[in-house]
Amino acid sequence: MLNKIFCLLVDFQVTVRTFFWKLLLKKTGKNVRIREGVIIMSPQKVEIGDNSSLNVGVKVGGQCGVKIGKDVLIGYNVNIVSENHEYRYPNIPIRKQGFFGAPIVIEDNVWIGANAVILPGVKVGKGVVIGANVVVTRNVAPYTIVGGIPVKYVIYRRDL
Repeated sequence: MLNKIFCLLVDFQVTVRTFFWKLLLKKTGKNVRIREGVIIMSPQKVEIGDNSSLNVGVKVGGQCGVKIGKDVLIGYNVNIVSENHEYRYPNIPIRKQGFFGAPIVIEDNVWIGANAVILPGVKVGKGVVIGANVVVTRNVAPYTIVGGIPVKYVIYRRDL
């Protein structure tokens, strides 16, 4: 009985939190779930599709735009970083060099494992599985499973 009450309370909290984020996000689909500890910077530039969920501790840097498709599962502590510090000029302190970035697109039916990092300008194709602790530095082709740092192709899902 206590477990059932606890689950209802958690579900209510997720509903309230998601309602709050819907007021701020550029676009939010139906049945989106946003768990506790999620941080979304520049939410007015972030879109989340139907039936997608952001798990505990996810951070979305939306400064250059982030589009998350439908049926996307984003695991614990994932970082989606659309903007980063410029560092090309060794004679200028990094803090004075400004920023660079590009939009991030995560297509439909993607699962991103815990602690993964998605860097600026990356497009994650439809049906991709990204392993835990992966740093994604370049585009990921549809229906592939990737892992490692930096990201490496593991297997094509349709070959399973």
